[in-house]
Amino acid sequence: FKHLRKTATQVVRQAADGEIAGVFLSHGQPVRQDELSDLYSRRPFDKVAKALTKVRHRLDPVFEGVDAFTSTHVGGRGPRSCESA
Repeated sequence: FKHLRKTATQVVRQAADGEIAGVFLSHGQPVRQDELSDLYSRRPFDKVAKALTKVRHRLDPVFEGVDAFTSTHVGGRGPRSCESA
């Protein structure tokens, strides 16, 4: 798990920057020089989402031909969506 977490952080950092990688990890202060940034503002999770979209597009070839996200679940009810969960 440790290596997967480090690799994921590195890929997010390449897609965005160090601040976004810090928010992705949810580690302490993303910007060490500004002690009050977390008190007076929200962390930029929208930028994390954009970076993860870039990462997903970069990894698309890895998931080509894989049926993991469309397979049926135990019980034969078919793929679950967010609406049915």
